[in-house]
Amino acid sequence: MSDHDDHRRKDRHRSPFMIRLPEIFRDKLQQHSARSNKSMTALVKAALKQFLRRADLWTRDDDAALAEQEGRTPK
Repeated sequence: MSDHDDHRRKDRHRSPFMIRLPEIFRDKLQQHSARSNKSMTALVKAALKQFLRRADLWTRDDDAALAEQEGRTPK
């Protein structure tokens, strides 16, 4: 197993990231998930990336790092 594969494996098996939010957020995410045929996780990740970009805290290097962690080719 390469270092890259080992890193991906560790990242995918981390404990879930728990966050407390009002139920309305979960309800709206479920509605949007069903409508868009995307997972709630994908929607949250996209929203966080957009928020971080607007705050000048997310770069193309971060996109590449995320793609590597997820085992896919950067866009």
